[in-house]
Amino acid sequence: MAQLFLHGGMYLDTDVQLVRSLAPLAGSRLTTVLGESGDHVFQALVASEPGSRTIRRSIDYWGEFARGERAVSSLVGPDLLLKAIEDENFASPRTKSGRLALRAAGVEILVEARGTTFAREQSACLASEGVYRAAQTFENNCGVTVQQEETGATFAYSRMMRAKPAGDGARSCASAEPPVSWTCNCEHPVQKGAGQNGITCVSSSGASKRRFCAEHAVCEHMSSWDEGLVASPCRSAGGHRQLSTNVTTSPSPPPPPPSASPSTPPPSASPSPPPLPPLDPGLVPVETTSFTISFESVRRLLRALQQQTVTFTVSFEKIKTAVVDTIADSVTDITTDQITVEPVDGNPNVLKVTIYPKEGQTASQILDAISSDPNTLLQNIGEELGENVPTPSFVVNPSIVIAGVAPPPPPPPAKK
Repeated sequence: MAQLFLHGGMYLDTDVQLVRSLAPLAGSRLTTVLGESGDHVFQALVASEPGSRTIRRSIDYWGEFARGERAVSSLVGPDLLLKAIEDENFASPRTKSGRLALRAAGVEILVEARGTTFAREQSACLASEGVYRAAQTFENNCGVTVQQEETGATFAYSRMMRAKPAGDGARSCASAEPPVSWTCNCEHPVQKGAGQNGITCVSSSGASKRRFCAEHAVCEHMSSWDEGLVASPCRSAGGHRQLSTNVTTSPSPPPPPPSASPSTPPPSASPSPPPLPPLDPGLVPVETTSFTISFESVRRLLRALQQQTVTFTVSFEKIKTAVVDTIADSVTDITTDQITVEPVDGNPNVLKVTIYPKEGQTASQILDAISSDPNTLLQNIGEELGENVPTPSFVVNPSIVIAGVAPPPPPPPAKK
């Protein structure tokens, strides 16, 4: 920890086996791993910039522990690092919302995962070289990997590897398939115009596939990228990175013909939906996609780091306009008139965003598009607002909620 504080860099336990470059994480001020149980830091992987306040706080906590002034509830090092991250950054790695807030503040929290497809595929390859996952006394650590939560990209095996026969207390995960990775290239990098937004990907097994950015978008990468790490290489005409999933607009089915007399509805194989929450009289219930973003946690972090009051000089109306325009520009087939933004409890730094489906769309399609690359959306909002307002973080993750809309006005009376 002292070396990381003085010089920066990366620490790895000797039993961590990297399977992918950690270069994509170099932009973070601090990187470590949330343990498999979800309640501790797995500090077999720690990367930090020099002079990290979080690392310094962790070292200070070590001193307090050595003097008998601080208690720990688990392994000493992981427990103290977890407390340092929480106390320094006002967010906890133990919750999804906390990890999103930490990422917005430059702290990348990877996660441990067990039983992934990647682990099953790679273990057969390891076993062919005489390398097996070892079992500790009470725990089988076969196939535990370190992943980036949002992309699912696997960076390492995280626990206890040794070259021993499988019958000598070691374990290996069976697999019939070799690992497959995809390397992609823009066919016409950063060029605009019809037919210039194609992407070609080639797998490690020699297969190939082709896809396109959305219409009027630009494929921005000048060099190859790993599809497991880069979710969206496309920038829209407005300059924002597009999300990797589009909203597909399809024709709405015609309404059923009116029935002259009530009839018994046919039996349904699916359970009845839950009753809708009460809405204001006169409103029609409709499914929408909603999420809440906050600039507040980032502002508190900046205030703590800079030891001064940080104020935003941008009006709520400008932030609202930027959020609406950025979402419409980042998600194909979403327009500004579908989006509403309102402050939560009168706080202009915490905003509830609601997206109403238009004809031919569903709330679940919009949810899939927003959830496909949520951090890119937040980064786009931050870039749109510039340096005056930092990148927001999620307080409430995207989900489907019931809202109400006014019914269409009745048709005018027919002229006699």
